[in-house]
Amino acid sequence: MEVDLEKSLNTAGKLSYLKEKMLQGVKVATYRSPDNILVLLVYFDPSIGYTENGKVTINMGGWSRIREIVKAQTGIDLLRHNLNELKSKDRVDNTAVTTNDKLLSKAPTKGFLECRLLGSEEHIINASNNYTHKQTKENAYLGVEINDLIDWNIDNIIIIENFNAFCRFNEQHAKLVEGLTGAVTVLAYRGHSNKNITSILKALAQKDCKRYIFADYDLAGLRIAESMSKTLNAHGYILPKKPWIQTEKHIEMTVKGNRKKQSSIQTSLPSLTPYFEHIRDKYLAVPQETLIARKIPLKIVEA
Repeated sequence: MEVDLEKSLNTAGKLSYLKEKMLQGVKVATYRSPDNILVLLVYFDPSIGYTENGKVTINMGGWSRIREIVKAQTGIDLLRHNLNELKSKDRVDNTAVTTNDKLLSKAPTKGFLECRLLGSEEHIINASNNYTHKQTKENAYLGVEINDLIDWNIDNIIIIENFNAFCRFNEQHAKLVEGLTGAVTVLAYRGHSNKNITSILKALAQKDCKRYIFADYDLAGLRIAESMSKTLNAHGYILPKKPWIQTEKHIEMTVKGNRKKQSSIQTSLPSLTPYFEHIRDKYLAVPQETLIARKIPLKIVEA
């Protein structure tokens, strides 16, 4: 099979397009690009139909042939399988149907949140409805279903941008955050998948507790915090307590290559404007890991 066709058939959007056209009984379809899936199929097997003047004409029996090709390549039967239902299942379930477990399956972390809990063992057990029998060990974290966490009786949620910072942030660092109060704080890793990040933030926005964002102290980090804040409906940001980064020793912490790439980033939030100006003035790009390692005093800045 041609590489372009094989790649296209292993795309959820292309399969949905073919299923829609098949169910409609389309005989003639317009196309704008030669990589249109119907065009590729016709080139692969001329018995399916032909192209002319920006249109694909499907021969009698053409859709049956397309169905056979799709089934042979992906395991998906366009008439028998419900694609939306497959998209709601995970890879384990879908391996029974398709030869490509990633094709239609939901993301492995969808609906899950990597988190750690800060507080006394008693408070954590009570707050999480005994979800964990004891405090998570240092640097360890839990995979928690978001619906479970929503039911927990917690005081704060801190969304942390970087994974290493998420694993290393502990009670001692929490004590460095001026304005952070309460018995139980959940540290939540932002994650890598944008779709999952958005769905998680929307769910956490409904949680009755304080919601904060802790990101890198650079222009990109503050821009990420600003973007997440809108979805999370955050109460504030965790930022260095001014004027900690005035000395040459502290300024040396900056990753100059990162700072140079971020020079055009702007903000529209009044609460973050002074920090953007401070970063520009001192030419800074300080990772969360550095803030944690050096135990820099932090504070909550209201959103």
